[in-house]
Amino acid sequence: MFTGSAWVRRFATVRRTVSVESIPVAHTPPGGWSGTFPEPLLSVRTDPIIEDAPDMRWMWRVADVLVEGEPIPGHQMIGAIQRIEQAGDRVTITAGGTSTTCAATAPRPTA
Repeated sequence: MFTGSAWVRRFATVRRTVSVESIPVAHTPPGGWSGTFPEPLLSVRTDPIIEDAPDMRWMWRVADVLVEGEPIPGHQMIGAIQRIEQAGDRVTITAGGTSTTCAATAPRPTA
């Protein structure tokens, strides 16, 4: 999905050594963004995703919305598109005019 977009063509072949620590946490610009997705933030980072984290990197389209296990037909999020980027302990989610970057900084509990 979206393999013809400019960001995929530009960043799919770039191989630089760039740590996720070298970029600041992203914030949505005042008033959000509109039109095309902003440039990816983490796609050229070479840090592997932290151990035990699910790999969710891709463009996603919401197909179903469930609330307490029950489908909500016609929900406003159905059909929405989001881009998830991951590198190291960072996750950036870009969708619906907003961009959010989260960094896992607290120690995770051990079993």
